[in-house]
Amino acid sequence: MAAIRGCSVGDVVTWLLERAVGEPSASGALSYLKPGEIAVFGAYRGTRTSAVLDRTNRGMLITSGPLSGQRFGSPSGAARAVVEILNPNRQHSEQNGLTFWRVEDGRKIKDLLP
Repeated sequence: MAAIRGCSVGDVVTWLLERAVGEPSASGALSYLKPGEIAVFGAYRGTRTSAVLDRTNRGMLITSGPLSGQRFGSPSGAARAVVEILNPNRQHSEQNGLTFWRVEDGRKIKDLLP
């Protein structure tokens, strides 16, 4: 399906999940999010990567792109992985995940975490 649609496998999974459980609500949250989870995105080199942030433990699940389905223990770890896969020539990426990831209204996740 990814080849037919011309997208990544992660994009197909996200598309299927949205159709299985409903489209994003008016608030922008997908209905498959559990309490305490927030849909976020990061943009780097013209590529948007979607993810889910667990506010209780600050873990991240990437939901689109080449890292789709991978879990990270922190927003910074997830941000570093995104930058490294999109720019393999960049050595030792030091990304601050609290400023890299944002919610749809543009706020950085550092403003949402305790």
